[in-house]
Amino acid sequence: GVATLVFNRDLSTSDSEIIVADPEVSGEVSEQATETANPETVPSDRKVHCNDHGEWDGNACDCDAGYDGETCSIEINAQPDEPEETATAVVTQPVTAPAGDAQCSYHGKWNGAFCSCDLGYGGSDCSEDHRNDCGEHGSYVCGAYCQCDSGYGGSDCSQDLRAPCNNQGTWNGSSCTCDAGDGGADCSVNGRETYCNNHGTWNGSSCTCDPGYGGSDCSSYNPGCHWTEWFDVDVPKYGEGGGDFETYENIRSKGGAICEEPQEIECGSEDYPGYTLEQIEQIGQQVHCDLNTGLICRNDEQLGRLKLCYNYRIRVLCCDE
Repeated sequence: GVATLVFNRDLSTSDSEIIVADPEVSGEVSEQATETANPETVPSDRKVHCNDHGEWDGNACDCDAGYDGETCSIEINAQPDEPEETATAVVTQPVTAPAGDAQCSYHGKWNGAFCSCDLGYGGSDCSEDHRNDCGEHGSYVCGAYCQCDSGYGGSDCSQDLRAPCNNQGTWNGSSCTCDAGDGGADCSVNGRETYCNNHGTWNGSSCTCDPGYGGSDCSSYNPGCHWTEWFDVDVPKYGEGGGDFETYENIRSKGGAICEEPQEIECGSEDYPGYTLEQIEQIGQQVHCDLNTGLICRNDEQLGRLKLCYNYRIRVLCCDE
């Protein structure tokens, strides 16, 4: 027959009892051998069920601090001084550069469709270094071209645009735009001296006279005279009978201070402040600038298809009696 080995352990002591039963003896134990087992050779429930990191209560493991899981096999970052709090696992993520920066060679920002490059860089992935392409007078922008400093131009900002204009204006590719007070094709003319008899400021098309002086070239002198501010109290209106009416009557009704007997009048366009009335008339506007009444512009007198006056302004020279 086959002998049956029965292992009994007394939980109250460290001894174990081994009983060998002979099945040939029905209902009886024919041979019983009892020996004391070496505790070191018998695996404990702690080790068998809880990986030696917890206590087995017969149903589950009560894990030691710093371990978790059904068999206490997961090591965690525990808080031994605060056992009432739940221990949490610490997961460290690798630090990586933003995806957008990587796609743009770390010299631009990815917007989901393309790179917006930093100043000085270009190319679809911002890998092209253009920081030295614009010299000392510009910056490479939008990943495409040089944005030049004021007074410089050209594809690399190396062209001095003020040099052709005697450093008194800016070259636009075909002519000079002179600084205030200067004139001439190359801005070499002192406008105050040449056009305004040293008694006014040249604005590119006319003189603004000093107090006490008048006339188109500021040659008239009367110490008791002064120019008023510019007045623009009306705006052009569409339709028949419409236009712009900067008359003395309208200006006074709106609170403007105009003397009873102006000595001179200047009329100009708000839309084209640097143009004389003669130049305005060359582009189709018909304007009446009258010393006795002020400025009148009527829509039905205009030559263009739109039949609409520009917006105008006036000022007058008033003198003490």
